[in-house]
Amino acid sequence: MRTSLIICASLVVLMFVATGCYEVEYTVETKGDTCIKFEDAMYDQDPDEFIEDWVEACLGEDGAVEADVFFVEVDGDATAIDVALKAGKCKDDGTIDLSDPVALDLCGFSVQLIEADAGTYILAVISDDIEGGKDGTAALSNVEFCFVDATVVAPEEETVTVSRIEETDDD
Repeated sequence: MRTSLIICASLVVLMFVATGCYEVEYTVETKGDTCIKFEDAMYDQDPDEFIEDWVEACLGEDGAVEADVFFVEVDGDATAIDVALKAGKCKDDGTIDLSDPVALDLCGFSVQLIEADAGTYILAVISDDIEGGKDGTAALSNVEFCFVDATVVAPEEETVTVSRIEETDDD
């Protein structure tokens, strides 16, 4: 819980108005030794721990500005992170050079390295405020991170809980 609060607090700097922070679950798939893919975000909408009521929770649905925060542990010294993102029919990729990390704009999402420390990487994927539809931004289908010159050790293939921060209009 404390970690989630720290993440929410630090991402407030990235967003104009931060709101609540809640958790979604992604399915994790490793791709070789260096890549990890997060897909199929789900949310349990029933607060009762004994009742599960899971619904799809794709990042950026309906024009909501949201950020999902991903933790990845690697063995070795990564020199770059190759990012591949899919949102609807849009597929795009780019590279975050760890010597000079700059945010990537892919398919209407911003992918940012928040922190890199002792083999632990914290990355955020932030949606825009454009609603989907024919000419809009589609919701996130999946994101894949490949760590150049390093081996992914965690999370392992399973479902993983990710913190989601959502912007509101509390003006």
